[in-house]
Amino acid sequence: MRHLDRISDKNYVPTDQDLMHISPVVQTLGISRSVFTVGNIPYSVYDVGGSRSERRKWIHEFEDVDIVLFQAPVGAYDERLREDKYSVQSLNLFESLVNSRWFSNTTFFVNFTKRDLFEQKVNSSHVPISDFHPEYQGDPGDVKAGVQFFIDEFQTRVEEHPGGSIHMTVLDTTDTAQATLLLQRVVQVAEAKRKSAFI
Repeated sequence: MRHLDRISDKNYVPTDQDLMHISPVVQTLGISRSVFTVGNIPYSVYDVGGSRSERRKWIHEFEDVDIVLFQAPVGAYDERLREDKYSVQSLNLFESLVNSRWFSNTTFFVNFTKRDLFEQKVNSSHVPISDFHPEYQGDPGDVKAGVQFFIDEFQTRVEEHPGGSIHMTVLDTTDTAQATLLLQRVVQVAEAKRKSAFI
């Protein structure tokens, strides 16, 4: 509400922070593709449906993909999807992708998003992690231990990933500086993969 005057102004132009606060209201179904260029190199970004029923439709399409940006919202640890807890479904999806033959040479960037929301929930004693994940044995108010718990859960799901690396990053919801650093790293890895393909 504190920005109401600014955003109701007839000459309003959204800031980067405004754009970071926009949340999609429609669940992603199927595959959507966006193409953009960094330098002279074109990139294709695919957004795929994350539900179990959609996964079978697209997993085999990505045999030669260089990088997967996997979003794991730690701030949603207490939320549910139809099939399961959001964090459990996210973990299961990651396990199926990272251990799939289709992604054996793919670099994964696992982004633990919504850390700031996670901190708010953990700091309010109303939503302890252990209520939703009984295997969590850490201090209920320890944000760092809670985030590490989810990172460890993801790391234990990697059985074998011979040809690609796995990078894990923790991000706040609206921190554009963190997002910028992540995208710079993704571009560096993409460029290195492209160069090694020509050697």
